[in-house]
Amino acid sequence: MPTTNYQYSGSFAPGTYIPVFDPTGNKAENKVTNELHTLTAETDRNFHVIVPLFAPFFYEGFKLYLKEAGASTTYNELEEGTDYIFAYSFLGATRGTAKPVYGAISLINNQLSGIFKLEYQALGGNWSLNQNTLNTILSNQIQNPRSTSWEQIVQLPTVFPVIDHEWNLKDLIGASDLVEAIEKVSTSLTTTGGGGGNSNEALLLINTHIEETNNPHSTTKAQVGLDKVNNFPTATDIQAVETTNDTTYVTPRSANLAANKVVTDHETKQDPHPQYMTQTEVESIVSNLSTPSFKGSYLGVATLNVSNYVIGLSSGVSLTNGLFSIKFDSENPSSATLTIGTDTAKTLVNEEGNPIEAKEILANQTRTLVYNGTNFIVLGTMKYISLPFSSSSLSSLTQNDAVRFNNGGLAKAIANNTPPNNNVIGFVDKDSNRVVYGGVLGGFTGLETDSVYYLSPTTAGAITKTKPYVDAIKVGIAKSSTELYVAITAAAPNDNVPTGSNGNKIFYMNDKIITASHVIAANINAMSIGPITIADGVEVTFEDPDTGVWTII
Repeated sequence: MPTTNYQYSGSFAPGTYIPVFDPTGNKAENKVTNELHTLTAETDRNFHVIVPLFAPFFYEGFKLYLKEAGASTTYNELEEGTDYIFAYSFLGATRGTAKPVYGAISLINNQLSGIFKLEYQALGGNWSLNQNTLNTILSNQIQNPRSTSWEQIVQLPTVFPVIDHEWNLKDLIGASDLVEAIEKVSTSLTTTGGGGGNSNEALLLINTHIEETNNPHSTTKAQVGLDKVNNFPTATDIQAVETTNDTTYVTPRSANLAANKVVTDHETKQDPHPQYMTQTEVESIVSNLSTPSFKGSYLGVATLNVSNYVIGLSSGVSLTNGLFSIKFDSENPSSATLTIGTDTAKTLVNEEGNPIEAKEILANQTRTLVYNGTNFIVLGTMKYISLPFSSSSLSSLTQNDAVRFNNGGLAKAIANNTPPNNNVIGFVDKDSNRVVYGGVLGGFTGLETDSVYYLSPTTAGAITKTKPYVDAIKVGIAKSSTELYVAITAAAPNDNVPTGSNGNKIFYMNDKIITASHVIAANINAMSIGPITIADGVEVTFEDPDTGVWTII
């Protein structure tokens, strides 16, 4: 196991659980601080995982610090996405609380060692781990913690409930004024009549006021907005057709009469449009049009000049808060800027507000941007892991291969329902020595725009538009024929469900020929519909023949 020792200075003993169930993520008694884990470097494991003592926990407020081996007392805070990523997503709790909940963190570099200090907000209650479950998770070398859910590795007590939110009426916007007004009416009804509490007299006054029709409040037309409306009568048909007075209002019927007369007069003239504008007059009108906005527009091709992209427009543009798209002629350098028309250059930033790194934009790639008042945000920027080894070690891989961790390096992933072969983590970008696990990645061929793509069950490293019957691991959606919006999700646990026409789910389907070797795990029941043929050179084996079962019906 990677965890050789851990300490905790909180109120609850390690291996027990926090008794308070807190779906809000705010209770002070569920706040865990100064939880220490001592880890050593690993060379024979694919994953380097820390499971907090009181997992699962909320994403919000989580902090991780490291005091490296041989260091003094200084702890340095580690950064998500650079040093670690969250693992074992608790899908049920995330949906139920509307807040991300996880079961562990996975270190990106498994060579890190030292004392790790954790701070987090525990979910608590029956959802906390016991010592046996904690040890089981830490010893698991098969499941990919990044694409495996918490539900798949922990025996949960029940389905996580949807959390109701209680509200006090006075907390609703505007309700306090309503409550105050009702209380005043109540006070008035019980005190009117010389202070004797004569409610009958109060009701009499109210009824008298209701029956008063002679403007008892002396309301003026300005108070109700009628001062903005002229007190004109309705126009007669003749007045509407003649269109000569401006002291009447027309009805829909009289307006229709006036419109018909205009059409009739127009048709009786030989040349109803005898006057024409000159070229000078046309140009004058065009030049006086308001400055165009590019909200939602395609602006054209931007040309790179050193580190600044330039796109020229015939007139100035209004930098409104809206989406627009641009085709870039070259891949971007670091700290790139964009100049539109005669405006000043503005920095291109990612969705977190940081300047985009080199090669985030590819040559001849069209990207969607939005102006936030200061910079241009490039939507769909890459999320990636920089590889800690040289690109020469990637010789067995090709650009954009779907990959997995393999003994300290990388190997092609395949959806053959056999861990760790199907533990895909992203796509290799050999040119930049990194693995991309989110955002827009170019360099593909033959993709169908807007189609969902899955890890291939037959070709290692490849993706397919055809959803596999089992082990359907979604890897992204095609943005164009050459670009994939990368979004890797775990195979749905209920993918192999019955299918049929018109919602009549009656057929279970599986392949008839086994073309790849499979290992049936211990304590697992597997079922196939026969006849089944095992291809040459392929075998089906059992991790534990006494507890693994394969039934062919």
